[in-house]
Order: sequence, then C-alpha cells, then structure tokens
Amino acid sequence: MTDLTTPEDFAKLLAATRPAEIFTKGALVKGTIVQISDTDALVDIGGRSEATIARAELVNSTGELTVNVGDPIEATVVSADGGVRLSKKMVAGGSNAREMLMEAFKNRIPVQGRVTASVKGGYEVQVAGTRGFCPFSQIDVRRQEDPTLYFNKTFDFAIKEYHPSRRNLILSRRVLLEKETKKQEAEQRDKITEGTVQKGTVVALQDFGAFIDLGGGIQGLLHISEMSHARVTHPKDLLTIGQEVDVQVLKLDRKKHKISLTRKPLESDPWSNVGKRFHAGQVCTAKVVRTAEFGAFVELEPGLDGLVHVSELHGKLPAAGTELKVQIIKVEPSRRRISLGVASDEAKEGSRVEVKPLRVGDQVTGKVEKVERFGVFLRLGPGRTGVIPNKELGTPRGADHRKMFAPGTELTAEVTEADPAGRRIRLSVTKVAHREEREAIERYRKDATRTTSGSFSTMADAFKAIKGSTPRPGDE
Repeated sequence: MTDLTTPEDFAKLLAATRPAEIFTKGALVKGTIVQISDTDALVDIGGRSEATIARAELVNSTGELTVNVGDPIEATVVSADGGVRLSKKMVAGGSNAREMLMEAFKNRIPVQGRVTASVKGGYEVQVAGTRGFCPFSQIDVRRQEDPTLYFNKTFDFAIKEYHPSRRNLILSRRVLLEKETKKQEAEQRDKITEGTVQKGTVVALQDFGAFIDLGGGIQGLLHISEMSHARVTHPKDLLTIGQEVDVQVLKLDRKKHKISLTRKPLESDPWSNVGKRFHAGQVCTAKVVRTAEFGAFVELEPGLDGLVHVSELHGKLPAAGTELKVQIIKVEPSRRRISLGVASDEAKEGSRVEVKPLRVGDQVTGKVEKVERFGVFLRLGPGRTGVIPNKELGTPRGADHRKMFAPGTELTAEVTEADPAGRRIRLSVTKVAHREEREAIERYRKDATRTTSGSFSTMADAFKAIKGSTPRPGDE
C-alpha cells in the first residue's frame, strides 16, 4: 500500500485515478504539445486526456514548424470518437452542418470552403453544402483583376455573419490572411536588427529608392544613395520588380516601424585600394557627374569621384556628361578624396606627369589666366594657380594690367609663398628681374678679376654683359 505522507502525493494519486474528461465536438480547448511526429502532434489537454492534431496545421507556407514541444495551443474538437481529434479550423459537414457553422461563428473558428463562382460583388463559396458569400474585398489582401484565379480552390474562411434561418453566411478570407501576416511580421521583426543581412524582394520602385519586402509583410526602404558605390541615376537602372536581393539593415526605428537598408557594404569598396590604382600626376579621362559653386565632380570609375576646382575651369562649369582630360593632384584615401586639375593639351591619357612640390625661391613659368583688381592669376599647371600682386609685376604706377597681360600671356615669376596643398601660391615678377641683375653683376665681377686674360677690352663690353644689350653710340 502506498504511503501518502504528503498532500502532494495524494494530489498525484488523485490525478492518476481521475477519469478522462469528456469533450464534445465543437468545443474550444487549450493544451500543451507533448510530441510531434511526421504526421501528427500529441496534445495534453488536461488530466489523463490527450488529443491529436495534424502536423500540416502547425507549419507555415514553407513547411517549417511554427511550434515546439512544450508550447501551448488552442484548438477545436472536431471528433471525439475513438480519441479526441483537434483542428485549428473547423470542417463542417453532414446533418450537423448548421450546428457546426454556428459553433464556428460563435467561437471564431475558421472553416474550409471552396470557391465555386463569381457573383455580383463577390464570390460564391460552398461550406459543407451551405452556400456562402465572400465579397471581392475579402478574398485576399490585394485585389486581383482576374476573378477566375480563385475558382475551384479551397481556402480557410472566417465567418463574419451567420443566420441559418435566412441562409445568410458571409465569409472573409482576408481576416485570416491579415492575422497570419501580423503574426509572421512580429516573428520576422524580432529577427531584424541593425547590421544584419536580409534576403528580400523588390516590390516597388520610386525616384528616390526601392521598397524591399523582407518577409512577413515587413518592408524596408533602400534609398538610391545606398544602392551601390557606383552612381545610380534611377533605381530602375539597377533593380526590377520581383527581383530578389541581399540587403543590410542600416537603421531600424521600431517605434515608427521604419527600416532603412543598404547594399554598399555587400559590394567591394572602390576606395579600399584606390592608392594602388591612382597616383599624383596621372592623366585620365573622366566624366562630369555633377557641379557645385566650387567646382565639378567627375567620375574616374564607378563609385569613385574626384573634384576639379572651379579655378581649374576658368570660372566656367561644364555640363553633366561632359568628358574632361584631368590630371590627379592628390589622392587621400583616408578622407575619400581625390583632387584633380585639368590636364594640358599635350598630356597623354595614361601617362604620369611628375609634380614637384613648390618651394619659396623657385622660379616658375606659366600663362596668365585672368586679371583682377589686386593682381594677375598665373596658371602654372594642373591644380596650380598663383597670384602676382600688382606691386610684384614690375610695371609703372597706374599701368593698365588688363591690356598688358592678356589671358594666355606667358610670364616667369619667383615663388614667394606656397602652402603644402598648393592652393595658396604667391609670385613675384620683380624678384625675377632683380635676380637676373644680381646674377649679371656677379658674372661681371668674376670676369673683371680676369682682365689680364682680355675678357673685357672696354667698359662698354662690361656694360653690355650687365644690361644684356649692344653698346649705344657714345658709350665707347
């Protein structure tokens, strides 16, 4: 004899000897899944009672189980003969069809029905020998233009209205689809976090980007700027409706239910090894993609743009699509920036022009680019334009520099100031003249010490060496 020493032992014995509960067809019961086989799942519905439910009712559209052992479940008793059989939907039939339909209506249990015809405003649906009506708007979440798509197909329906005496059975499939969509959406949304890579389908294209279905009714926006490292003019140039794509979650706002997507990290970054492909002095042909007040952005290759400063363009910005022959001034991979200048007409594409840094005291030659009130701008080469202040031009006071230095005039000047970037360069023509005089005088002094060799026969020869001109009459 069992020794019942505790209340808990007595309770266990009582539960073991309690007869199984009697369940009636149509009853809504709650239980716990205790086992899942290839065809059915075993459900503990209390006491010593167990029931079965078809595995097919526990999988999603892809055949994956939506429940696990130990999960709670709520279903309807569809048979109590020879064991309790459960279903998450009710299949009415036979002489008790009205009774089953009423139970399904009261307990909001789905029923199976077959679409048989299209009638005014909707579809005729046969449910266990009873004719029902489903409005066009309630057959699917999106209305289809072809009503025959649903003919002779069996679906699950929710009963919206039921009056047996008036033969009034109004059905909705959309209610069940939306309920399932919300469930899938909640499950899918929990899987989505910033940085994760998701598979999606393009469902809409707009000028500003594409909407991507991530599954479960969840959509994210792939902005046009995030579609590729290469420049994209319109999303339709890269994507098509129905196309499957891999995207990465860029930003997730759960409160506003907004998801921003990107494809850039899934592509190779053209800036990652730009220093191996492009070098200072390299001559390339590039296409203008956009302009700004300070210059023109040109595309060297897909996803790689460089800036041609407005000073290189003689103040005239080219139209988008224009091809320019440019010379690379500076490559800065860490700042994702390439500085460019307009290459000379003589430079050949693919060649590399050595660009030496300018230092104070260097003598340079260039062509007049423009004349301003305060001085003359001298173009020294791609990416290099210096300014010669009026006082450094060596001209008489009040001289008209616009007439004296027409654009294209070649001048030689000395560098008096130069920053490392080469953007601020100050020049002087007078220093060049003074240097030439000093050099001439130095040559004269050296040659004067060699009078015994007859280097200079007269003072006129010495003056000629200094001035670089022939003696004037009377100088001898």
